[in-house]
Amino acid sequence: MITLSLLKVAGQYTNAAAADHASIRAIGDALAGVRQDAILAAVFAFVLGALMYYFVFYRSRLVPRWLSGWGILAELLMLAACLSALFTQHAVTSYTLLALPIAVQEMVLALWLIVRGFSPAAAASGSAQRSTSAPPAPLPSPGKGQSWPAKPAPRTARDIDPAPVRQR
Repeated sequence: MITLSLLKVAGQYTNAAAADHASIRAIGDALAGVRQDAILAAVFAFVLGALMYYFVFYRSRLVPRWLSGWGILAELLMLAACLSALFTQHAVTSYTLLALPIAVQEMVLALWLIVRGFSPAAAASGSAQRSTSAPPAPLPSPGKGQSWPAKPAPRTARDIDPAPVRQR
């Protein structure tokens, strides 16, 4: 959207009188700055999201740990590029060397998932855990004219351990 706005401002710049060029140039520079800030915010969001899913991949072992570990390290490099761009006022796209590892890793991960898929053992253990746990039972509702007790009855040692207590 901002790029399209820059095109409109450039058209006004070419049609404007020489006295108006400075003000139109200021508007164009402001729009270009907003565009760079929007790109930086989008890359920050990508890095945070990718770090989360690479961490999940690492913990669940759905893909090999070397692949998810590579993703975590590459995302940390991309985070360094974002922070450098934030504090130096350079475009985040100028840090190509820091962005290259995640670009390669994303392609390798895509190929891995197309060819090999998720780890069958990790996927089976995750689905087995989900299928063996029963859903929670619904809470009974009080009958007509009844209400829930204000607070539950106090618990005793006999409630916790139903074995009979020996007297000495």
